[in-house]
Amino acid sequence: MKRHHKRLDYLLAEAARVSSSTTQPVYVLVAGARTDDTDTLTRMGKELLGNRVIFLIDAPREQMPDLYRTADLFVLCSFKEMLANATLEALASGLPCLMHRHPVAEWAIGEGGDTIDMETPGPLASAIETYRDASRRANASAHARQQAEQRFATEVVMAQQLAMYEEVLHD
Repeated sequence: MKRHHKRLDYLLAEAARVSSSTTQPVYVLVAGARTDDTDTLTRMGKELLGNRVIFLIDAPREQMPDLYRTADLFVLCSFKEMLANATLEALASGLPCLMHRHPVAEWAIGEGGDTIDMETPGPLASAIETYRDASRRANASAHARQQAEQRFATEVVMAQQLAMYEEVLHD
């Protein structure tokens, strides 16, 4: 749980923005390893969202598939990620992804979500609002799962690696 790299403070503020602008509250589940920022972030989350935020600190990895299945949306606010495992897990779970607009994120999630400008207040809150629509979530969910299978399945990655080795050996 990192404030500066993962930008969880931005996520909490944007979730609070959505909750204050509608009668339908947003619930946030933050799962991650304890860091020096954890206590500050949990206090901030409780101040902004009250009982609408849950922090799972150092949750066992075997619980993660269940957590993904309970969610409607996966949000990663980092400005740059070199393909986080959490993104792959979310896609494989068929979870629509919202990430900061960056070439790696755009390539990774494809049509399984959206990349948006998360440098200023407002865009994430607006994007979360658009995903309240069940048909939009279902469409992105199907694309997320398809993206995981077509781009990151073991057979696909292994075939790409073998092709690369073959090319190197023949040159």
